[in-house]
Amino acid sequence: MTNKTHKFITVLMGMLLVLGLALAACAAPAAPVTPPAPVTPPAPVTPPAPVTPPAPVTPPAPVTPPAAGPVSFPATTYTNDTYGFSVQYPAEWVARPDMLTTPLHLAVFSVDAFVPGVVMIAFDNDGPEDVAWIKGSVIKIKGDMPKVMGDITESALADGSKVYTYKIGYVSSSGYEAEGLVKDIDRGAKRIRFMAYTVTSFEPFNQKLYEEILNTITFK
Repeated sequence: MTNKTHKFITVLMGMLLVLGLALAACAAPAAPVTPPAPVTPPAPVTPPAPVTPPAPVTPPAPVTPPAAGPVSFPATTYTNDTYGFSVQYPAEWVARPDMLTTPLHLAVFSVDAFVPGVVMIAFDNDGPEDVAWIKGSVIKIKGDMPKVMGDITESALADGSKVYTYKIGYVSSSGYEAEGLVKDIDRGAKRIRFMAYTVTSFEPFNQKLYEEILNTITFK
């Protein structure tokens, strides 16, 4: 009897021990659960700026010589009906038929004492307006040692006729070293030259006056 009692007590104590441990486990607070770190959304992707195509290159408009208008000097007008042009020159200048040294010359006007002056010449329009052609044209009017002094500038009249402007140096048929401001204007089969000129040993080259004279050229 004692032995059975002893076993019963032992079993009972073991059960109590297991029960106590279970209750202790249930009573212990659970460890706090750490929430996951918030997910940072990716930065928005900025689309590339649209590529702007380059602006089209506009070619420069052709240069048109200024229209004839009032001049700063008292003027006389010379008109050539054969080729249909007019040009103004200072009123004190006189006609110089003695200087029409070739059939190509149309008219010459200058101061009574010789220079400065303006001459009109009609060449055949038989080649491109370049240095070689210009030098050859001077030889045709009995000039010598021609040289183009600077650029040949191309422009146009209102009717589309080409105008070539440049400065020239040469030895005249009378043996003087001359300089001139030239406008060669293509008119069909002809190239009409308008040249305001001087002999610099007698009279300085007057760019302003010569430009003013040549800018009065008009065609019908």
